[in-house]
Amino acid sequence: TTRELAKAQERGHLSFLSAIIPALDCLDLALNPSSIETLEPEIVAGFRLVREEMRAGLESMGVELFGEPGDVFSPHEHEAIFQQQGGGFAPGLVAEVRARGYRCADKVVRAARVVVAA
Repeated sequence: TTRELAKAQERGHLSFLSAIIPALDCLDLALNPSSIETLEPEIVAGFRLVREEMRAGLESMGVELFGEPGDVFSPHEHEAIFQQQGGGFAPGLVAEVRARGYRCADKVVRAARVVVAA
């Protein structure tokens, strides 16, 4: 039936996302400002291009990235790694994002890994 086909397609998307998200995390880590200081500009540009192409492909599948400093912490969307005093953010706000979150069809595929202001 159409419903079964839609469910199978959703499972396929979720399985693919679970496999590809760690690679995107690695690209994000490689493009961290402290990491790129030691790399040639052409390599950094290549990493950025690959990351943006991968994100554009996921976006075309209906995948949304989330998790930004200043977001209100939500246990449904964020995984709190730890709490931090100060940092210029009010308590309960995301102070730092260690890994972006991914959502597809209103389902959180992977929660954003964050530091929460205390």
